[in-house]
Amino acid sequence: MAKADRILVINDAPDVKLRLDRWLMRRKVVYSLVDTEDEARERLDSESYDLVVYSSEFRDSAKLQSGW
Repeated sequence: MAKADRILVINDAPDVKLRLDRWLMRRKVVYSLVDTEDEARERLDSESYDLVVYSSEFRDSAKLQSGW
């Protein structure tokens, strides 16, 4: 992945968030880390990303899969 690539990470698992944030920072990745579906939708409406990664921990993950 090139350094200019932008990643949106949607993660609602608090215990993973800090580790994931540190891991991405060490790799100098350009990323946004959000906690909720609503925040993810706002980001996707206003910004462009090369990759979106989301956690399967969302209570309504079927909605995400069918809605995006």
